[in-house]
Amino acid sequence: MPAPARRNGALNMKLMHGKMSPFVRKVMVAAAEKGLASELEIVPTAVGQGKINADLMRLNPIGKIPTLITDQGESLYDSLVIIDYLDELRPQPRLIPPSGPQRRRALRLNAVGDGLLIAGVLTKGEMARPPERQWPELIQAQWAKVVKCLEFLDAEIDAGSTELTIGEIAA
Repeated sequence: MPAPARRNGALNMKLMHGKMSPFVRKVMVAAAEKGLASELEIVPTAVGQGKINADLMRLNPIGKIPTLITDQGESLYDSLVIIDYLDELRPQPRLIPPSGPQRRRALRLNAVGDGLLIAGVLTKGEMARPPERQWPELIQAQWAKVVKCLEFLDAEIDAGSTELTIGEIAA
């Protein structure tokens, strides 16, 4: 895919997008918070378990969304990597603090938010299988992660905080 062209001096980035992906939604929230949403060209991209999207895999060896193509034609993947790039483009508001305890907290909340999403998706997928083909231990293990992640987030996120970071977005 060629590098995106600039439109009227604005950035023109391409975001490989799936409307059901919570990881794409993280990028969309971050772009909106940074005032960059209008500079993203949304490219609907089909992905799914057991399916190969050859076009996407040419851009991203993982074959997952979100994938962002920058103005320079660089391919970025994983929501955290993309949001880090958006923080470089527009430093304020800072979604990933630059250092110290605030950075570690934001990244830890992001990891727990991502873990919650993955455990929830795995649980739902396993429960969608016919009962005789379900793996009860997998459901139990993933559900335990969901519960622990929710407990952690309840304890860690201050409802009165006015600072939005990648951690709150993920949660």
